[in-house]
Amino acid sequence: MIDVMKSTTKTVMAVLLLTVAPAVAISVSATPAFAKKGGNSSRGKSNGSRGNRDARPNGNSVNHGSHDAESTEDSANHGAIASELKGLNAAHASQNGLENSSPNSMRGKLYTYQQAMLAPTAYQDASEALDTLTGEMAELDYYKMYPDGDYEAALSEAQSTFDAAKLAFSTFETDAETSLFDLIGEEELTDEAMAALLALLGL
Repeated sequence: MIDVMKSTTKTVMAVLLLTVAPAVAISVSATPAFAKKGGNSSRGKSNGSRGNRDARPNGNSVNHGSHDAESTEDSANHGAIASELKGLNAAHASQNGLENSSPNSMRGKLYTYQQAMLAPTAYQDASEALDTLTGEMAELDYYKMYPDGDYEAALSEAQSTFDAAKLAFSTFETDAETSLFDLIGEEELTDEAMAALLALLGL
């Protein structure tokens, strides 16, 4: 069970790592792939349209029944996943609700797991923010960004945020595995249920 849990966690962590900027890890950009439409579309569409008009009464009845069957199946699958998640359904709470929950509550544990998994992204964001303040900027740019002269305070805050994010990133694999175990213990979730949980947490 623990090996399966680690495998699932590492798979998600690998995806997160691939989204981190070059200063943190390798950045990968994906371009959506679209299936090509078949040729001879004009003739096919004309014949198909006439066929659909001739068979419209029966065809619509069949399609309607198929749609109802799919809807019923989707509802059943959704219900099965919700039943499997049990207390983990607390992940339906708002982000603010998760963040402000007691650390030992289910919502609090979900938030801990979420933040552990988001460590690579937080590290990337903090790194970019610090680079913006420490990069080669003209004096006029600094003046526009900080008209009240609070550049030093902003730089100090950015550095502190970066240091904390860097520390969290250095241990996030262990933190993610530990926090996931706190959530499900020895229980084994199906791939569908795990995917649903990750989606609820925005991961």
